[in-house]
Amino acid sequence: MLSTTNPFDADDDNAGNAAHALTPKEAETAYDSYAESYDELDGGKAADILGLDVARTTLFRQARGNVLEIACGTGLNLNKYDPSKITSLTLVDVSEGMLNESKKRIKSIPSLQNIPIKFIQADATSELVDRFGKESFDTVVDSFSLCVMGTTGAKSCLEQIQQVVKTKRNNGQILLLENTRSSNPVLGLYQDATAETAASAGGKGCIYNQEVTKLIQETDGIEIINENLYAKGIFRSYQCETTTTATAS
Repeated sequence: MLSTTNPFDADDDNAGNAAHALTPKEAETAYDSYAESYDELDGGKAADILGLDVARTTLFRQARGNVLEIACGTGLNLNKYDPSKITSLTLVDVSEGMLNESKKRIKSIPSLQNIPIKFIQADATSELVDRFGKESFDTVVDSFSLCVMGTTGAKSCLEQIQQVVKTKRNNGQILLLENTRSSNPVLGLYQDATAETAASAGGKGCIYNQEVTKLIQETDGIEIINENLYAKGIFRSYQCETTTTATAS
């Protein structure tokens, strides 16, 4: 079941300037309403100008083996994968509406037709380990969902990911593309000042000034192998590995 509690907030010491985040149930409802028009908000020319299409392609073509993509949305990453590297693909989202859009998109990508694909509605902050078990995937992928979860929710999600991906010894990897607080001081301050407004006014609940690098570094058992900045650090991609055996959260 989806959690109806509110673990997503800005009450910890990592994000004093962060806005209030959506609960899983709020995210489910909101993204069901966004589903059919989401690509107009998150894709298109703006994404190209900011380098996001290149970022998606560069990062997600590294996915291999049994792949789990959390918060898959409408499937904007699906045509970025290299099918020759993928054994299976499991797509998870809290929103049934978004999963339905991904199902539609899959039909237009011939190269994925022979790959086993599952669509599962679940809360990535609490249900991944129970649903899939520990060390079940060679690659776990996420793009632009940690910001919607808020700091506390993002921490929980990273802990879940750490457990379901295989360890470094078994060639497991985590690929993340996220909204982050800019390393440019002026731009970072602007993000802090506008995070609340941006999240509620067209930002789909995204708190875009999270310190994602810090969140990852503070997650036991995850190590950043490679980090790339886009648009002055407003977006970053991360290639990570698990350095310890998955442990219970």
